[in-house]
Amino acid sequence: MLGGLFVTSTYAQDLKVFEENEHCVAYRTLKEMFLFAEVEVIGKSCQMITKLEQNSANRTVRVRVTIPISTLKSDSADRDEEILAIMNTAEFPNIEFISVWFTREELRQYLNERKTELQGDLKIKGKSHQVSFPLQFRPQPKEWIIEGRFITSFSAFEVVVPAVAGGMIAQPSDLLELWLHLSTSKIEGGAELLQEIGE
Repeated sequence: MLGGLFVTSTYAQDLKVFEENEHCVAYRTLKEMFLFAEVEVIGKSCQMITKLEQNSANRTVRVRVTIPISTLKSDSADRDEEILAIMNTAEFPNIEFISVWFTREELRQYLNERKTELQGDLKIKGKSHQVSFPLQFRPQPKEWIIEGRFITSFSAFEVVVPAVAGGMIAQPSDLLELWLHLSTSKIEGGAELLQEIGE
């Protein structure tokens, strides 16, 4: 089980990853340019599919987030093309997170405590990896904002990021941060479930 850490919204704002009203996910990593300059790389998508799935038999729910890799955009078109090749999007076009099933009572607890670590499977390049994603919840008028930051590595997901010119031009870091900033009003089934549980 791969675990992350809790992060405050202030940290996310300092990095300027998301605007307050966005419903998006992002990745962050580093690379060393020309052997000495460390450059930050952030790619973001606001075109993912987020939905709540319900098991009517036992009234549990789970979260499914599907991210088309081609929608992850950084400030470098070349870098975005590299990501498509590294992730073999011709065969595996999406990254997908599917949480464990949880009850409505557990959801109320997450909201009351303003945080949780949501366990689930993160599917990358056709392989599923168990993760525990730290989340924080912020109440807003008529909705909740869900924020999370998961610090891990490319190698943890068996993803190899090649160097450029043997590392003389660009040497990638193994660091991988996965970020999210979601609005429950934009999650399919989110508003209805919150209304049902009285939140």
